[in-house]
Amino acid sequence: MNDYLILMLLLLAHIAGDFYFQPDCLVGKKLSSSFRKRLYATAIHAFIHACLVVFLLLMLKMSWDDLLVTTAVIGVTHFIIDSLKSVAVIKWVDTWEENEQPEEGSKPRKRNRAFYWFVLDQLAHLSVIILIWLGLFQPFSSIVEYLSVEYLVVVISYLLVLKPTSVLVSLILKLCETREKKDRTLDEAGAVIGYIERLVILTLILVGQYTAIGFVIAAKSVLRFGENKGKDTKLNEYVLLGTLASFAIVLFVGIATIEVLEILKCN
Repeated sequence: MNDYLILMLLLLAHIAGDFYFQPDCLVGKKLSSSFRKRLYATAIHAFIHACLVVFLLLMLKMSWDDLLVTTAVIGVTHFIIDSLKSVAVIKWVDTWEENEQPEEGSKPRKRNRAFYWFVLDQLAHLSVIILIWLGLFQPFSSIVEYLSVEYLVVVISYLLVLKPTSVLVSLILKLCETREKKDRTLDEAGAVIGYIERLVILTLILVGQYTAIGFVIAAKSVLRFGENKGKDTKLNEYVLLGTLASFAIVLFVGIATIEVLEILKCN
C-alpha cells in the first residue's frame, strides 16, 4: 500500500489548476473592480479545480462519498481563499512606502505586495490539501497498479519549475522594480528562456550532474553581461536577481525531489 499516491494526485491537480488551466484573462477578471466579474471568474476557477480533482481521483477505486467530499471541500475552499486573496490584492497590493524621501519632482515609490499574497494563497491551498489527505485517505489501500508515486513526484517537480517558478520569480522581481524601469527585453522570450533553463537545471540535478549546472549559469551570465558590457548597473542587478532566484528555487525543488524519492525507496 502506498498512501502518498493520493497526496501527489491532489498536488498535481492544484498545480495544473492554478498555473496551467488558469488563463490570463481569468486572472485579470479575478482582480477586476467589478464584484460580479470577480465572483464569476473565481467560481469558474474553483470549478476547474474540482473537475481536475474528480478526473485524477476517478483513476482510484475509492468510495463515491470520499470523492464527493474531497471535490466539494477543495472546490469550496479554493473559491473562498481566492475570493479573499482578490479582495486583499485589490485593497492592499500597492501602498505608498512609509517614511520614504522621494527625489525632487518625483513621486514616492509604491510597494507591491502581490508576492506576499501569492505565498499566503498557496500556503492556504496546500494546507487544505494536506488536511483532506490526512483526514480522509490515511490509510487508503486501493491504488492504480500502473501509477507510481515516484513517477508523480518527478512530474510535479518539472511542473513546479516551469510556470509556478516563473510566477514566483516575477513577483520577487516586482518587489525591486522602480517606476522608471523601462522594458528592454521581450517578456515572452524571457519566460521561454527561463522555462528551458529550469528544465535543463532540474534534469541535471536529478541525474546528479551538478558540475554541468555551473556551465549553464556561467553561459547565461556571460551573455547577459555582454548585452550592455556592464554599463547598466540596475539592469544587471535585476537580471542577476531573477537568475539567482530562479536557480535557488530549482535547486530546492531538485534536492527535495531526490530526498522524497530516496524516502519512498526505503519504504
